[in-house]
Amino acid sequence: VIAVDQDSHDNREVVNENNVIVWTAKPNQGAGQYVAVFNVGDAMTTFTRDWKALGVEGPRRVRDLWRHTDANAAGALTVKLPPHACVLWRVE
Repeated sequence: VIAVDQDSHDNREVVNENNVIVWTAKPNQGAGQYVAVFNVGDAMTTFTRDWKALGVEGPRRVRDLWRHTDANAAGALTVKLPPHACVLWRVE
């Protein structure tokens, strides 16, 4: 995950609503994007957004960088987060 900090550019906040913040960034090398979702609230939250609305065009592969597992790359991002939690993916 530290490598994401050192290997990203064009970092931008794309969502900031209802205690959910989403950032995207592009890797310096290679295709795809990084997508980070943060729950800054004090309650469990579920966040759903179409990938295209986040600036991601039809992902084929979504890799959870914390868990080292592949995630569902369906038409929309859906994540359930406990209070003050986050997820970080590489989307290709």
